[in-house]
Amino acid sequence: HAHTTPAADHPPHRAPRRPAACPPHLYAAAEQAYRNLCHTASSQAIVVSGVSGAGKTEANKHIMQYLCWRAGQKPASPGKAKVSAELLDVQLSEISRCVLQSSVVFEAFCNACTTNNHNSSRFGKFTRLLIEQDGPVSGAVIDAYLLEKSRVVSQCTGERSFHVFYQLLADQHLSAELKLLVRLKV
Repeated sequence: HAHTTPAADHPPHRAPRRPAACPPHLYAAAEQAYRNLCHTASSQAIVVSGVSGAGKTEANKHIMQYLCWRAGQKPASPGKAKVSAELLDVQLSEISRCVLQSSVVFEAFCNACTTNNHNSSRFGKFTRLLIEQDGPVSGAVIDAYLLEKSRVVSQCTGERSFHVFYQLLADQHLSAELKLLVRLKV
């Protein structure tokens, strides 16, 4: 009885299946969604979930960056399998850059300091990347769902309100104007 490796059990054109114990890799999931989109011309979805502080926001940024880069490439070729962060940044279209930079705005308005995470997302986000049939990203539709509206007026001990309030008040000129406006309304 000859010993065979797992790869030998599969035809050469098919990779062995991922063991159930191994979690999916971000880029592998994004690549599979992109290939399915191209092959079936039907919408694809990637759900990023996890406990507080697990890295959902960062994972989403990497997936979006990869999909924006991938949509700008020619059809799949084996030579393009390895991608560096520098290459991703250089080859993005202006629209893709705008889509990716929108995360900064959402984080300012919807992230806050909690006892578990100093940059905790207090919102849910559903992003639809709009990809042309010939490849490039043509835009995005982003629906954000603020989960803690009460945080604006009240926070638990050791927590803060949304970052945007502190960022606005860090500007001395703007802070002085806001204080003046507050005095006039009192």
